[in-house]
Amino acid sequence: MQPHTFPNSIQWLCPDIFAEIFTFCLPDVSEDPGLLESISSRNAPLILCSVCSSWRCTPHSSKAMIDLESIASSIRTWLDRSRALPLSIGLLYWTRIIPDFATTEWRLILELISREVSRWESFKLCDLCENGPGIYATPLHFGVLPMLHTFDILQSTIEIPFTAAPRLKKLRLRSLPNPTSVSAIPWDRLVELTVQKTQTISMVVEVIQCCPRLESLSLKVKGGNEDGSLTFRSTIQHDTLRRLHLDMRPYYQAVTGYLTLPALTDLSLRAGHHSIPEVEATFWCSQLVDFFTRSNCGLQEFELWHCHGDGLLECLSHRSCQTLTHLVIQGHDFSPLMVNRDLLIRLTYPDVGDDVPFCPKLGHLELTDCYRSDGSFPGLLGRMIQSRCFGRTRDTQLRSLRLSFWYSVHSKDYELLQFAGSNGGLELSYSYYGSAD
Repeated sequence: MQPHTFPNSIQWLCPDIFAEIFTFCLPDVSEDPGLLESISSRNAPLILCSVCSSWRCTPHSSKAMIDLESIASSIRTWLDRSRALPLSIGLLYWTRIIPDFATTEWRLILELISREVSRWESFKLCDLCENGPGIYATPLHFGVLPMLHTFDILQSTIEIPFTAAPRLKKLRLRSLPNPTSVSAIPWDRLVELTVQKTQTISMVVEVIQCCPRLESLSLKVKGGNEDGSLTFRSTIQHDTLRRLHLDMRPYYQAVTGYLTLPALTDLSLRAGHHSIPEVEATFWCSQLVDFFTRSNCGLQEFELWHCHGDGLLECLSHRSCQTLTHLVIQGHDFSPLMVNRDLLIRLTYPDVGDDVPFCPKLGHLELTDCYRSDGSFPGLLGRMIQSRCFGRTRDTQLRSLRLSFWYSVHSKDYELLQFAGSNGGLELSYSYYGSAD
């Protein structure tokens, strides 16, 4: 074909290249609706869609585009082009004021995609807005979803909108229903579960019992026995749970005291941005060590908040932590220091001898508000970091370090850290937001 047959030179590019450009232009949509203002009309130019034969998604990322284009019409075209292929659908609706035209368009979109529920493989709905449920004329109801394996309404106001999803494996919810009262969810098939709202310890244990194939669990837990159902005494063993992320408020009667998890490799225990009384933190750390001993697990990733110095030393000395590759320690501005002199010494490779320090395979370390340089022993932190950067095999070398403190580190520590970053292959991030120490 001759060049003059093309209206302009850009159409020399083949559709596959356009498709790649289009994909590259797609904005990264944050789960935080407050960050949506960063999306501009220059993102994801819609004109590329009209010349791409292989495109499989329709973005709408600006108010101007909504005024000029019919979203429902584009979605209808997308559904027609996808033919019988499985569908991954994500709907994000966020506004402070809901005009009539937007509400009408939203309902039309829901009606269109609801016609293809038999092809849904993944579905995510985010409808965070002040008027929330007002955007729905009637409660959503999708019936049976035969192919659905991922369902995410973590940031939505709706309830479970289907009667059955036999292949469902990954579930993200705003609030957790009682497993014994919701038959629409195949609890015995779930592999991943995330819940936003706080749950009682008894509910958490009940869910773990109802999900024998569960591999990942993330939720918030409150202590105590407010619902009167915390009557069990023996621990519950779960043989497939590998990832457990808990935000526990407070630590007292921590859920780990009721569990045995031999397959666990990723553990995150947060406690909110507040100080924990020393007696309570000590009791909880002792309970955590008992959990490690009982589970006999080999952790690879561990995040721990507000555990006092001696308790942290006891936790990291346990055999379950000697396989760690990622470690995150979070403290509080006014709480006792978690990372003390004794712990730094035990984390340091000795200059001579074959002694192995705590966590010998550690590759990524993050310390936040948990350390303050000791003027009597300057350079302890820097020497520990250098001992893990130089002369180590790759599987035992520290590769990234993130430090964020209220006070600056000692000048000797700073020099050693900078040297490790410049000459030891260490990816270093260091900041302090208070005064120089």
